Amino acid sequence: MQKREKKEENKEIFFYFDPICPWCWNTSRWIKEVQKVERLNVIWKSFSLFEKNKNTMSKEYLDQTEKTHKMLRMIEAARDKYGDEVVDEMYTKLGILVHYKKTTAKKDIESQIIKYDKQYLLNSLDDPKWDKVILSSMESAFDVVGEDVGTPIIIFNSSKKKLGYFGPVITEVPRGDDAISLWRNFENLCEYSHFYEIKRTRTEDVKIPDLKYIQE
Repeated sequence: MQKREKKEENKEIFFYFDPICPWCWNTSRWIKEVQKVERLNVIWKSFSLFEKNKNTMSKEYLDQTEKTHKMLRMIEAARDKYGDEVVDEMYTKLGILVHYKKTTAKKDIESQIIKYDKQYLLNSLDDPKWDKVILSSMESAFDVVGEDVGTPIIIFNSSKKKLGYFGPVITEVPRGDDAISLWRNFENLCEYSHFYEIKRTRTEDVKIPDLKYIQE
């Protein structure tokens, strides 16, 4: 196995997510794996697939994304009260509810926020004032990557021109050397300002990683 050494310079990215998206979940868990080695600061940003696709999606999917849109309201309320750092933990907790426990019920959400101002956060689920914050977050992504995107989106925050991309879309979460190799190759591609797109037809469905891996 090749030796994995941490890069010396700090990097910062904006990672745009909706808790409903399994592809986004996999990419986010890959980023968490990368952070074990790389000096990578991640600012987690809201991106509502309900708002993005509400005029085109089926009623079934609309209902699902509306529930996680409410989760994003709560996340933004938590960010406002506790700072950016809380978003990482909340996305993980809510992602476990959505992708493993298959629930978006308020009572289950409540069980994940007991150490915070519970009533304040529960009230925010149905408070539309947070929609403006979510939409502003989405606009900050559109300004860099355009509007023909979904989740995940990664934007590199550097002193140079900001560059960002929809993706990468991964069916399985790489670990160890594979995770670092993918990150460094992705990072190298993203440093070239004239790079736009690589794509192939997907022949695998998404495979959510084992919950024990998420809780390591």
